[in-house]
Amino acid sequence: MLVFVDPLAVPDDGDKAVFTTCLREGGFTCDFAPQRVERTISWFASNGATADVKADIESESLVVLCAVDAVKMVKAYHQQKSEPLTDDITLSEWVLSLQAAMPGINLTIFVVGMDKYYSNQKLSKQRTYREKVTGKPAKGKKKGNLPEMTITCEEMEEVVVDVQLLTGCVLQHVDDYSQMAHELLRFSKAVLDKNKKKNRLESGFSFTDSNGPGLSVSKTGEGLVKVWKRQLMQFNNLGADMAEALVSSFPSPLALTETCSRCYNQSDVERAIGDINVRRGTSIVATNRRIGKEQSRRIHSFMTSTDPDQVIK
Repeated sequence: MLVFVDPLAVPDDGDKAVFTTCLREGGFTCDFAPQRVERTISWFASNGATADVKADIESESLVVLCAVDAVKMVKAYHQQKSEPLTDDITLSEWVLSLQAAMPGINLTIFVVGMDKYYSNQKLSKQRTYREKVTGKPAKGKKKGNLPEMTITCEEMEEVVVDVQLLTGCVLQHVDDYSQMAHELLRFSKAVLDKNKKKNRLESGFSFTDSNGPGLSVSKTGEGLVKVWKRQLMQFNNLGADMAEALVSSFPSPLALTETCSRCYNQSDVERAIGDINVRRGTSIVATNRRIGKEQSRRIHSFMTSTDPDQVIK
């Protein structure tokens, strides 16, 4: 997968080298080329990718914003409260303009260097105070290297919320371009896996068929065993083989509940449930194992607990 980075997103050549190395180590190819919208990062699917995968990959984009520009937009947002006719653009307005220029693209905004900006802002206040007390210019860096505008963390957070509410975009902070390179690598991996995982949370309960109303059960009770097996598979790390073994020993929830109620300590639980044999596979490749201590503990806790707020781990 190719990662295209607009040169204005990473202005320093040294930082460009960090981006290239970091992405190459992650298995991605990085190319610094002017993008349709400045300061954006986009992805391009490799040859052979299906149309769905290509669409998912190319529907994502990152926007890199330096702290100085972000502060100007934050300042404009708060000035508009008292001066509605100001010409300065706010962060939300800027993001909306990006969305208009890139319709159908999911944007994520990364602001680089806000922590350093806050630190320099604090240093500027300390120097100003020292000059007033001593009556002498403070030693060290020139004032020109210090922030001209000051904002608080609360003011920044208010604007972040405004951006999310108005545009739906997520805004994240990184300390420097080195951290931005690692965040880009993480994000690139997520984009690559997007198509595989996008339906993961849409499957509903696993004991239903294809998100339908559930397994069919006849008036005579046929199908109840299958439902019971699917319900057992809701336990963490309890697969079909283990559920089949439990159903063979306890053909109904009542049978399992009665057995659990007769267990007064962990040893009883292990003997009644934990020692049940689980057979995997058939013929010469078949393997055998037990339900085990941890899984039997979870099942026993679930079937006997009277605390509705208990979390079974």
